[in-house]
Amino acid sequence: MLVSVNVHINRLMAKQFYKRPDSRKSLPALAGVTFSFCRYSLVLTLIFIGCKSDPSSSPVEEPLKDGEFQPFNPIRSDLSDDTTEPSTTSELATLGYLSGYRTATEVGGVRISKPDQMQPGYTLFTSGHGPEALLVDETGTVVHSWRKEFAELSTSYTRSKREFTPERTTYWRHATLLPEGELLAIFEGVMLLKLDRNSNVVWTNTNHAHHDLQVLEDGRIVVLARKVIGTKRTPILEDFIVTLNSNGEEQGRISILKAIVNSPFKEEIVGKRKIMGDITHTNSIQVVPPGLPLPEGVEVGDYLILMRETDALAIISKDTNLVVWAYKGPFRTQHYARLSARPPLLTLFDNSGISSRSRMLTYSFPNMNLLRSYPDDLGPDPFFTKFCGLAQLLNNDNVLLVESEAGRILEVTAEDEIVWEYISPFRAGKENEMIALLAHAQRVSPVDWDPEAEPL
Repeated sequence: MLVSVNVHINRLMAKQFYKRPDSRKSLPALAGVTFSFCRYSLVLTLIFIGCKSDPSSSPVEEPLKDGEFQPFNPIRSDLSDDTTEPSTTSELATLGYLSGYRTATEVGGVRISKPDQMQPGYTLFTSGHGPEALLVDETGTVVHSWRKEFAELSTSYTRSKREFTPERTTYWRHATLLPEGELLAIFEGVMLLKLDRNSNVVWTNTNHAHHDLQVLEDGRIVVLARKVIGTKRTPILEDFIVTLNSNGEEQGRISILKAIVNSPFKEEIVGKRKIMGDITHTNSIQVVPPGLPLPEGVEVGDYLILMRETDALAIISKDTNLVVWAYKGPFRTQHYARLSARPPLLTLFDNSGISSRSRMLTYSFPNMNLLRSYPDDLGPDPFFTKFCGLAQLLNNDNVLLVESEAGRILEVTAEDEIVWEYISPFRAGKENEMIALLAHAQRVSPVDWDPEAEPL
């Protein structure tokens, strides 16, 4: 109808133009008529659309179907507690890491080993080759392993969810060794599970755990978790700090998003960015330890977090559930921040603060003066991983570094000497052509592992 009306007007205006005596000579006149026609057509189109629309009944968002996200205003700061978790999730919930990123070009194993300069112990790591954690000695020999396939955990939960992509169920993102040889492991964004020494399942918690956790002295577990909220057009991946008891039962949770937007540090952390998508990508959690000088408002037992998407550190109060301290430095897409009281230091892994270079950064705390950056060389074989990465400060002041995409672990002294270098021999990809992503690693004290207790 609208098109026929416009065509009719066009014909009428053309007739009027050609009736004019100078119509065949005046190009400006023709241009004027053409402009008038376009103007009148635009006005008519807008009127037509306005007549067809009822502003009072037009939804701001698309109508939601059963199982889709609940409404959420992405610019509110007073986030309410009644936003419910959807029964299904969008593509946002399937965020994960590939099992490998680089083509394998060399045989893995130990390249450098100087035991007299190393921190004594074993190295525990998880890798993109499978749902497994391995404990190796300084020679690279596997002294123990834990493994549990996702399919072996088949429950009504695991069978009913659509978002369990291979990136999230092929391997473990994190593993932590417990007393008696037990192990906590994270299927990224899916669940936290506890295994005994023989890889039997003790318990699972399908709380969408991801990235990092810490076991406290009383046995409680602090772990990162997440869920998708918002609408189909504006989904938000909301991160949480979740506390579990030793049996894996949830005792409480803090919304990191609410902790930010309801605090005075909102502008410093997220700026003018719209609250949507993977807004924080929190990838590190630590309970603030005793023995440190602390910034005003920070207490022992508060939560130190690291957020990749906002390039920011923050501390969240355990009492108010709000951000009480924040810092943004020269680091970018960083991972794994840890405080140490000997002396007061903060160490983190800076993935890309320097273009196509990764490094460990060590700061004094709480004044955040940069004390050390390693490595700083810009040679032909750069130390770099876009994803994951880790820097663990050891008791002898050495640092354990993980170059995840290269499948490489280094132990480096305070004088920047490499005293241990391990290249993962594990492979990933359809043809095992890729170096398996080294997702997480940590040095384990000899007192935390008793090989004599190995089952017969």
